[in-house]
Amino acid sequence: MHKHLFALSISVATLAFSTSAFAEGNYVNLYQSGLKNEFDANQTGNGGKIGIPGSNSAYQSGDYNYLKIDQSGNNNTVGAADTSSNGSINVSDQIGNRNTLNIRQAGNNNTTQFRQNGNGNGNGELGLATNLTSITTTGNVVQQDGSFNKLDLKQTNEGSNIVGNLLFVNQVGNGGNITLNQTSRKDPNVAVFDQSGFNSSANLTQTSSISADGANFASIRQYANDSKVTSTQNGAQNRLAVLQTGTNNVANSTQDGLTSVLSITQNGTGARNEVTAVQTGGNHNLTVNQNGGLLLTNMVQDGNTQYAQIDQSGFNNQFIGMQTGFTHRLTVDQGGNNNSAYSSQYGTSNVAMIRQR
Repeated sequence: MHKHLFALSISVATLAFSTSAFAEGNYVNLYQSGLKNEFDANQTGNGGKIGIPGSNSAYQSGDYNYLKIDQSGNNNTVGAADTSSNGSINVSDQIGNRNTLNIRQAGNNNTTQFRQNGNGNGNGELGLATNLTSITTTGNVVQQDGSFNKLDLKQTNEGSNIVGNLLFVNQVGNGGNITLNQTSRKDPNVAVFDQSGFNSSANLTQTSSISADGANFASIRQYANDSKVTSTQNGAQNRLAVLQTGTNNVANSTQDGLTSVLSITQNGTGARNEVTAVQTGGNHNLTVNQNGGLLLTNMVQDGNTQYAQIDQSGFNNQFIGMQTGFTHRLTVDQGGNNNSAYSSQYGTSNVAMIRQR
């Protein structure tokens, strides 16, 4: 097998355009086909592009390929979308198994759009991981430093010998946006997001087959005000942990399948934070912890043998919950003044315990 390093040809091709410290508008197109290829690009300046619309603009086909990109400046782009009559089509891809992305963008208004199609992307053997603490940041990593940066990534796999996908994203700055769609037919998908700026948003969709080892794992952490999480997990044994600190934060999460766990924490001196949690299927577990004032939790659990623990501490907080099916357990604990709880249970052998103090 041959290993092809693309960095030299990129640097030579762009040398005439990148000698200035204020270089702008540079672009690179890439096509690699085979095994164990590497692509390493560094762009300094504004308006740089890795891949342009209308072709296989940043394309690797094969197994064990590695893509590393470092951009510093504003309005830079990794990946490109070709707009047709069918809408926006992403044309920046890694096609194959156990491929890796390592992308860093420093500056404002930068965008990454990419797609991985294969098995075990971002990680060698994920196996049957049961928690996120055992996962290290050695796989797919995207780092964006600055304001109003955007990441749009799709990971899919197919075939009979299937290994799940893995992605780590860290956005430092205000107005960051993450959109990730992961699909796996067998082993777990794993996603870890950290966002530390105001007005951040994280949009996550994970889908796996409902089988003994089909699962999704995700951790989303947002550390500033006016941030939002929107997540959907489909399959069995899903795990999602959300942490938000600050005020005016929103977490909307849906889990559909069996034996899933959802944990949402909104803490600090937060006020006017909201949680909407929907779980359908059976044997789910929901935990919500909120601290502050003017907090709201909306909960719907549909199926059998669901468990929910809601803790709110502060003032003028509200819980609204509904459980349908049988053998449900609901515990609500509210500490502070002027709090309210509304609980509806439909079915048999259900239990609700509400404590206000």
